[in-house]
Amino acid sequence: MKQKIILRITIDLIMIIFLLIAMLCKVTGNFAHALIGFILLLLFIAHHYINICSYKSIFQQINFNKLLNLTLLIVVITLLITSILMAEMIFDSLSVVTVSMMGSGRVGVMAAIRKIHVLTANWAFLLISIHLGRHLNYSHKFIKQFFSRIICMKYPLIALFTGYGIYSFFTMEMYYKLILYYSYDYFDSSTSNLILFFQYLSIMMAGMLVTHFLSKYIERIKKINQKS
Repeated sequence: MKQKIILRITIDLIMIIFLLIAMLCKVTGNFAHALIGFILLLLFIAHHYINICSYKSIFQQINFNKLLNLTLLIVVITLLITSILMAEMIFDSLSVVTVSMMGSGRVGVMAAIRKIHVLTANWAFLLISIHLGRHLNYSHKFIKQFFSRIICMKYPLIALFTGYGIYSFFTMEMYYKLILYYSYDYFDSSTSNLILFFQYLSIMMAGMLVTHFLSKYIERIKKINQKS
């Protein structure tokens, strides 16, 4: 049982790292971005295979977690479909097939697919952050023990990541990317790659921590109301 939990956490951590790198498509380039996406697909399948038992009761007693997971699943599947359709932009070997399928409207169709891909990528990033925050309550004991060893730095780190994450969310105009205000994703060329990576990491951490503590607060209010 412990080995299964370690495997699950390892896969999730690797997925998070590759997800953060995937968000830096302008830095990695299209070919590396496609390879990272393929690795994420394999990790996505592995993640759901390990947690397949949760699907048995997914439509029974619908709650926030189940709605979140279903929404995230739909968004990720859409993201994967658009990734496959965009593959010809990276692998020239598929260009003949795509041209025959799309004809003269190929450029317009591919532009629309790319917009959907960027939109779903940003929504997936946000929903995964919320998903992590909801499941932070169910972390295994040895993870809690690890954080208890750095308890002196716990709250300063929480404040740092949350504050900088919220700041990065607005300075990077993530809210515009969630409503497709911009046709394409963009990056500030003056921002270093390391800072850009840390900005995405802090946004994910902020989403996770805000969701976690908000969930704990709501649960505490429910318990107080039940007692009264």
